[in-house]
Amino acid sequence: MSQSKAQALDKIEKLLGKRRLVELKTTAFVDFCKTRELQGAGPATILQDMSYIGTVLRHGGGLIGAEHATATAITSLDTARRTLRHSGRVAKPEERERRPTDTELSDLINHWAGNPRQSIPMIDLVLFAVSTAMRLGEIVNLRWEDLGESDRTIVIRARKHPTKKASNHQKIPLPLNTCVVGGQIIDPLAIIRRQPTAWTRKGRVFPHAAHSVSTAFQRAVAALDIEDLHFHDLRHDGASRLFEAGWPIERVALVTGHKDWNMLRRYTQLRAEDFHRRDNSSEAKAETANIIEFKPNRAEQYPQ
Repeated sequence: MSQSKAQALDKIEKLLGKRRLVELKTTAFVDFCKTRELQGAGPATILQDMSYIGTVLRHGGGLIGAEHATATAITSLDTARRTLRHSGRVAKPEERERRPTDTELSDLINHWAGNPRQSIPMIDLVLFAVSTAMRLGEIVNLRWEDLGESDRTIVIRARKHPTKKASNHQKIPLPLNTCVVGGQIIDPLAIIRRQPTAWTRKGRVFPHAAHSVSTAFQRAVAALDIEDLHFHDLRHDGASRLFEAGWPIERVALVTGHKDWNMLRRYTQLRAEDFHRRDNSSEAKAETANIIEFKPNRAEQYPQ
């Protein structure tokens, strides 16, 4: 369970946990919304909270033998949700279109390169995210035993899926010739090979806590006065780069893990200035021999 979900469930429990099922009327859910608004939650956050409440009711009612009372509570929840949505107090989150510019990426890289106290390999993590379009949670959970070096693949375990959970393991390719930052081609496999964990090739490739990486990223963004950039925006950027490199949607979906191609649309924030970029053709492949890689801090300590 993610930290944000755990925090949301904790808030729900504090506000509704002591109520009996028969007390969960439409007014109770509207009051819940008002309280969450006073706590600073926005329409999208409250809508997500109500989704969690619905999940708890649907799956918990049968366990306590209160199917009828649960059904009544779910009906009340749906009524409250429709009322609140009509008034604009709950709403789906707006689709982000934010992508880092090449200048912003270069500034971040230079920021970390000049900070010898930075223990987390932020340069590698950012470049890996941009070149693979992976989520942060997926990156820090990659394991050495799941790496296929000969065919440039790696398995993402329990990848996010609307219905599947632990069983949703996906083998994905590690793209090459699709990500250029600062005029240099980024090779995600080379990034993996130079991690300190390559000495043993056991456990996680990037053995770092996701929240620590996210915190380090936000600190750098704040220090550089970069506006409204999140680590997850790198996934948007990575997916868009695949399209800009000329990849068809089915190949992009193989990398990003989207089963519904329509859902992939929100990650394809193509930029007009990249419209005429050449595709992943023989001309681009010919440059493979001239790949120049960004080196992380203390790169000489890493196996090549």
